Amino acid sequence: MTPINWQTAALHDLAPQTLYRLLALRSAVFVVEQTCCYLDPDGADLTALHVWAEQDGEIMACCRILPPENSTAPAAIGRVVINPTFRGQKLGYPLMDAAVQAVYRHFGTRQIKISAQAHLTAFYKKCGFTVCSDVYDEDGIPHCDMFRPALLLSAQERRDVMIFADSDPDENPLVTGKPRTVVITVSEYDPAWPAVYAQEKQRILDVLGDKALHIEHVGSTAVPGLAAKPVIDIDLIVADPADEADWLPALIADGYEHTVREPSWYQHRMLKRDNPQINLHVFAPRCPEHLRHILFRDWLITHPDNRADYAQSKMTAKDGVSITMDYNRKKHDTVRQIYARLFAALP
Repeated sequence: MTPINWQTAALHDLAPQTLYRLLALRSAVFVVEQTCCYLDPDGADLTALHVWAEQDGEIMACCRILPPENSTAPAAIGRVVINPTFRGQKLGYPLMDAAVQAVYRHFGTRQIKISAQAHLTAFYKKCGFTVCSDVYDEDGIPHCDMFRPALLLSAQERRDVMIFADSDPDENPLVTGKPRTVVITVSEYDPAWPAVYAQEKQRILDVLGDKALHIEHVGSTAVPGLAAKPVIDIDLIVADPADEADWLPALIADGYEHTVREPSWYQHRMLKRDNPQINLHVFAPRCPEHLRHILFRDWLITHPDNRADYAQSKMTAKDGVSITMDYNRKKHDTVRQIYARLFAALP
């Protein structure tokens, strides 16, 4: 069987014939076949990504992805449709896989939402989605909201993220030999932080190109409404952090300072930039600490009680310290309590 070539493009990059075929298929199914009288081209297509496969000039299946509102908001998959001519060929799962991967590729690892027709919830559950609303009517068809978490962990990854590995106590991780002395400031959440991250992400991509396998906004500035030190934490994923010659010189040349090297702790490296203030953490793909960063961020976004607990611990921890490691140490118990609740809820 010939492999299916799933394609992704923004509207302005679509050939006119492809755009026509996509819209024609959607209208044929959603308006004509399902007898729903509504305007399918609703304006959202202008900013959406479109995912599709075609054979002999005919669209086999397609959907669209609505971009997230900011660096931590969910993306949305919608207008999921299989051409009646190609039904029975099990295109639904590969279409959803292609859509999820397109979300991750274009917008980073994040939650994905979908307004699902209620009779298809079993299908979407097999794609990693969970029902999160009551059934409601949309254009005469029962629907419900479903969410897919930012991370789906393998059984081994689930075990690994629950183990907090220690670094070698004889290893000095500080590249410069001693920690920076700083004034620890905790600020109210700034809605500009996601934009600062987005600008820095693009700068890193411009510098590293394909060597940057993945870039993620993590830490407290990635959690809307959470007080934080005004420092943007970013996880950068490279093929091998230990191969510093492959990625580090370009970042140094762009103004980053290499501050931490921890071979015994996930081969972690950290770099800093002062304007804007950035902590850039470098890990390998699927590193447990990187996965924990995403889990912790998303848990705080969706659990306001723990978000409030964490905010309070920050305000207490900042008093009387001038070294970031001491600040982190004072938050330790609260962080571990939140992780315990998070781990207990993992599927």
